[in-house]
Amino acid sequence: MSLWKHDREGWKYNKDTQNGFCDTCVNQIKLTFEILSEYINDLQGKHTLHRLIKNRALRYKDYLNRNHQQEDQTDET
Repeated sequence: MSLWKHDREGWKYNKDTQNGFCDTCVNQIKLTFEILSEYINDLQGKHTLHRLIKNRALRYKDYLNRNHQQEDQTDET
């Protein structure tokens, strides 16, 4: 995938490569999420969990704002 990232013109589509990459990414995300979920369940102190939730909520709000701004810019053109 490094070639796709850094040299898109040199990238050639390959269905097997694409499927393998997508499967690997999904499996990594699942594994990472499972580990993170276990870790969060064992967090010590309410402050840490509250801060984690607050930071995540703020990032999601920023994400929504950015997408909304992009949609507005697209509508103006």
